[in-house]
Amino acid sequence: MKKKKIILLIMCFLFGTSINAQQEVTSPKAPKNVHDVHCGAERYLQRKLLQDVNYQNRRNEIERYTQQKISEGEVNKSINGSIITIPVVVHVLYSNSTNNISDAQIQSQITALNSDFRRSNPSSSNTWAQAADCEIEFCLAGIDPNGNATTGITRKSTTVSNWSDQDLMKNASSGGVSPWNTSEYLNIWIVAGLYANTPQGPSPFNGYSSFPGGNSAVDGVVMTSNKFGTIGTVSSPYNYGHITSHEIGHFLNLFHIWGNVPQGQNGCSYDDQVNDTPLCKEPTQGCPNGKTSCGSTDMIQNYMDYSSGTCLDVFTEGQKSRMRVNLLPGGVRVSLANSNKCGGVTAPTCSDGIQNGTETGIDCGGSSCAPCSVTPTCNDGIQNGTETGIDCGGSSCAPCSVTPTCNDGIQNGTETGVDCGGSSCAPCSVTPTCVSVNVFITFDAYSNETSWVIKNSSGQVIQSGGSYGNYSSGQTAVTNVCLPPGCYTYIIYDSYGDGICCYEGNGYYTVASASTIFATGSSFGYSQVTSFCIEGNTTDTQAPTPVSLSASGTTQTTTNLTWTGSTDNVAVTGYDVYKGSTLIASVSGTTYNVTGLTSSTTYAFSVRAKDAAGNVSASSNVVNVTTSGVVLTYCGSAGQIVTDEYISKVVLETINNSSTAQSYSDFTNLSTNLTKGNSYTITVTPAWTGSVYAEGYSVWIDYNQDGDFTDAGEQVWTKAASTSSPVSGNFTIPSGAASGSTRMRVSMKYNGIPTSCETFQYGEVEDYTVNLVSSSAFSIFASISEEENELKGLSVFPNPINDGLLSVVYANYKANVKASIVVRDVLGRAIRTIEVTSKATRFNIDDLKSGIYSISVETEGGVITKRFTKQ
Repeated sequence: MKKKKIILLIMCFLFGTSINAQQEVTSPKAPKNVHDVHCGAERYLQRKLLQDVNYQNRRNEIERYTQQKISEGEVNKSINGSIITIPVVVHVLYSNSTNNISDAQIQSQITALNSDFRRSNPSSSNTWAQAADCEIEFCLAGIDPNGNATTGITRKSTTVSNWSDQDLMKNASSGGVSPWNTSEYLNIWIVAGLYANTPQGPSPFNGYSSFPGGNSAVDGVVMTSNKFGTIGTVSSPYNYGHITSHEIGHFLNLFHIWGNVPQGQNGCSYDDQVNDTPLCKEPTQGCPNGKTSCGSTDMIQNYMDYSSGTCLDVFTEGQKSRMRVNLLPGGVRVSLANSNKCGGVTAPTCSDGIQNGTETGIDCGGSSCAPCSVTPTCNDGIQNGTETGIDCGGSSCAPCSVTPTCNDGIQNGTETGVDCGGSSCAPCSVTPTCVSVNVFITFDAYSNETSWVIKNSSGQVIQSGGSYGNYSSGQTAVTNVCLPPGCYTYIIYDSYGDGICCYEGNGYYTVASASTIFATGSSFGYSQVTSFCIEGNTTDTQAPTPVSLSASGTTQTTTNLTWTGSTDNVAVTGYDVYKGSTLIASVSGTTYNVTGLTSSTTYAFSVRAKDAAGNVSASSNVVNVTTSGVVLTYCGSAGQIVTDEYISKVVLETINNSSTAQSYSDFTNLSTNLTKGNSYTITVTPAWTGSVYAEGYSVWIDYNQDGDFTDAGEQVWTKAASTSSPVSGNFTIPSGAASGSTRMRVSMKYNGIPTSCETFQYGEVEDYTVNLVSSSAFSIFASISEEENELKGLSVFPNPINDGLLSVVYANYKANVKASIVVRDVLGRAIRTIEVTSKATRFNIDDLKSGIYSISVETEGGVITKRFTKQ
């Protein structure tokens, strides 16, 4: 019997109240009760991020876009005088007559929301100068998804009185109510009770909300019936409606006032991404006016705190901007702002910018507005009144000029072409013919979200396509356009904001003539813009090509480009910087800092010069840049006491490691190769310093290399507690596991099977590295001959190579088949992965050490490989 451990357990029982309270504050694995009782939104967010790796990418993009728009000041320009009304549908799931709340109670909550978001709450104070009218309102929907009149309330009887935060209430097939179109309605589900599963057991809470960017099928807010509204079943201090305002704040991308703080951490070190809310250490209880933390007075009046309803009355200007970014054009929730599902007829106003009601013009005429003016103004950009030209001529404006200028971009005066010919300008070159250009789009699973336009240099849309509703994932649409010489802008749009790769498929697009690729891409947000020019005949033909392009200071997401300036007979005016065939910047100097790159990705950059005559040079040399990889951070796990037992040895393939007693040991410098599809045996030897105790074991491998061990199948072996020594287990590497080096965790715990992120009392945790390879990864060193690779269309040169650019030619490349080039060392470890976008790929190998390497081209149809030598 382990007597000293029993004594400790008795002590914990005797002092249970104080110890447990301290653990709730300090342990990152034990949620604070104050967090749980009120709001489950951030816990819900963290779980969704773990379940969907692509959700984190979308959240990052939304945050980047939000901060960019706020910093640009565009939001503040857009919000003045612009009221956004959001249609709401309330789904009541009731188990008895008490929680089947009345229409009046629901309407009281809508009224409270409008008071809170419009700062018309009777209790609003002037404590904070940054308090804002958010100019956001809410209405119960008047039109249902079928176009019929509705009260905006649905009701369903259920036998469930307590629901978890697993979204079952949001799906008819699981006993709930499926949402109305979440792009047109804010869905709110009302349930009798809510609880979350925590390490301490079921924990009740008041409500939770989804953040922007998540699964539309579960998008919305969930509230308990006795915390929704200001009358009926609610009671003090919850009868102000502020809890629902708090949850809708999350729905519109607000965090808690103390920031997205991991449980047990000090909020003074975290931020809510809003500039005008003071830092706050922790949630507020009650209404302690003058409360301070983090060196300043806490904003306990903020709706995103947990203060008592009697003192909540503030959204700030910064929070207003953050919420409205989502609702304005380009924002992830703009469709809600544009929804007309409130229904009803709105009386016209004389300042809404719309011709409505009895108006005979825009905001003029009719029975309600001032008469419409027919007098033209000479600076409105319109030919109106007696004007004989745009803002010129007639009785009111200056005479129109008939003298052409040779650089106004218009064919006028005696010109016989645009800025050429006639009596004043240089002769026109030979009349150009248009160039045939194809727009190729290979779709992801949602072709209906995709559209595009081509604009000329004046900003006019001259060609467009989409949206596309009849294409499946992987299908390609081709549109042919004929463009005369000139400069253009191609813009591709995705209405959902996740591009055409790589969340719901692997789509991509290309705009190209027979000889030139003008634009190409795949992964973007709501839109991607590429500028390009089609050249015609010019008088000055000297090409001032820049030289000696190089890159330095490359990180995970950035690199610095420098080049030698060009000289030209009519002077160089600037440079265009290209990433592949995409123009990413135009600069006047000879340096450019590239940002927004993806880690562990190879890019090709080039530069073109422009001169005063309008010439664009040939491309400079191409410099290939590979960004550094993402450093994954794994959760901590350890045993606290190792004086009784510890792991003394771990054996797996070439790992044969003996060690001494440590709470946690980082042996990630030790690695072994594991082939996908093969089975392996791991052996763990425990050691006891005295009495022999029963030990439980678990081993995890991060198969998808996302920095955790929580995905299905990543717990590869467990063994219940026993006194056996050594212990062994078998596991098989999935064929779909990500190639390359990843983390393996080995854990031993006294009298139980450990979890992956657990800190337990007795035992030890050790981390190792395993390198996952395909079964064909080593074939280049064994069975595949050079001749076979040549027949399969793979060539690598120069080979051997000292330094510089290695060329890989994959003759069987097809644009609609995804292919990747993988470089491996002699141990089969993947050290570089490059997406194949053409038959020829070049990349720099200066960073590789001397030795033998493999080049594999991997597609869904198989892998072909060739080796090369770095001297």
